[in-house]
Amino acid sequence: MTPRLRINRLSIALAFLAAAVSACTARPALLNSERIEQQFGSYGVTILSQDSAVRRTSLYSDDSGHPICRTYAIVQYARSEYPEIHSIHSDVLAGASIGSSFSEKGWSIRKETTHIGSIELKDPAHPLASMMQLDAPAILATHVYDFHVVNASADIHYATIVETHHPQYLDAAQVIEIYGATDELTAAEKHGIYKLVLLDHWD
Repeated sequence: MTPRLRINRLSIALAFLAAAVSACTARPALLNSERIEQQFGSYGVTILSQDSAVRRTSLYSDDSGHPICRTYAIVQYARSEYPEIHSIHSDVLAGASIGSSFSEKGWSIRKETTHIGSIELKDPAHPLASMMQLDAPAILATHVYDFHVVNASADIHYATIVETHHPQYLDAAQVIEIYGATDELTAAEKHGIYKLVLLDHWD
């Protein structure tokens, strides 16, 4: 075998390896809506409250006509205006699911995780306990991330999202397995997430 032929075959092998690695790393995680439907057989979204800055939703599965909140999501919209996503944002404000709305229009989703942890829901009378049909106390996984939408010409920070998951859906270890570990927060930062999830907006 000549040296040139060996080099060419090596180059081809490396090209195939690079393509395989790229395919594995580029494969996106399932959207929350897709994962809930895959795991529980149904999916829906209910907007609990919304204004121009913040949207609160229950991502639920349906158990014989009884919705069970699988993810309580607090969406804090980025304040910049982008004409290329105006129509999709209008759909979101009208009640559409965020991830699937962008995916259906050809945008890719990138989540930049800033925190994965858990909080304790102690009060059985809390509205979230009722929405999740839980007997408190319960440990709920939390996932905080920046939500980006990406296409060939733009990479847009659309929102910062705080998700709190039903323990039968995802625990903190499973969220870490999907998105990777994060740095530990201070006690004050952890309390801020607890306050945002369990105290704010429930009046």
